[in-house]
Amino acid sequence: MAMIFEDAFMDAQSSAVSLCIEFLEMAQAIVDKVYIYMYIEEQSFLFNAFFEKDSRLFLPEDVSNTQDTLNFLNLGADDAMNILNVCKKFNKNCPREIKMIFYTKSHKFESEYRYEPLTEEDVGPSFRFIEWQETIEKDLGK
Repeated sequence: MAMIFEDAFMDAQSSAVSLCIEFLEMAQAIVDKVYIYMYIEEQSFLFNAFFEKDSRLFLPEDVSNTQDTLNFLNLGADDAMNILNVCKKFNKNCPREIKMIFYTKSHKFESEYRYEPLTEEDVGPSFRFIEWQETIEKDLGK
């Protein structure tokens, strides 16, 4: 049976979640939520993540060594590239920005997509990742 776009797209996103879970297992870190950020352009891919445990946020470098963190980020960029390739294969628009939240206890998954390219008025994807992290951190402080 041939794979349809929705299945292939979900598999590509699941790969990013699996990468984060494997990274955390290697670091022997237990978290409540995994936040995944991807920015996808034709020749540029940004992947990053942060984690929540007991209403506190942690970055990858907070839970692992520098080399493992760099490997993790590079593999995540490969996952972002894979999402672009899936969209191309099925002739679908690819989201430029993806924000995913994975709840480790329930295995529930949320995602948010932005299809419009960033404009000159927008901050770059690295800053958008930091803004998202700061928003979550403020929400946790309520």
